[in-house]
Amino acid sequence: MSKFIALILVLAFFATITFSLKCYKCDPDSSGKCKTLDNDDEFPCENQIKPSPQVDDWSCYSIYFESKSNNRRSGIYRGCRTKRKDSSNVCDTLKIEERKGEGGTVVSCKECKEDLCNVGSPDGAASLTLSITTFFIAVVCFYFSNF
Repeated sequence: MSKFIALILVLAFFATITFSLKCYKCDPDSSGKCKTLDNDDEFPCENQIKPSPQVDDWSCYSIYFESKSNNRRSGIYRGCRTKRKDSSNVCDTLKIEERKGEGGTVVSCKECKEDLCNVGSPDGAASLTLSITTFFIAVVCFYFSNF
């Protein structure tokens, strides 16, 4: 029985290595304006570019961008990005690139590393709501467990 469990663990380990991170990829010009997502918006990151030696790993991102030019639209952008070993996170890199770029501001940004995790509001409001809800459920459960 222990050999069977060991085999399952080894297979699970290799399955996580061989499959690429998958993120939602869309922008304000796509259908749904990147506010509603479907299977067509799913994108395997390794299809984008191959990582270079300076790259640590892949991350999904979701940003809200306010454009100050006609070259790019304001709105939500989602996708995947390589994270450089010498940078703190993808959001910092995107903000630096926009300062050098075509005129606009990354108003809010969310980075994550699980499959299809770049859904929801890029400002973190959804995760704050979830945290508050979880806290109140924990308080109620603790209160009733003392009876």
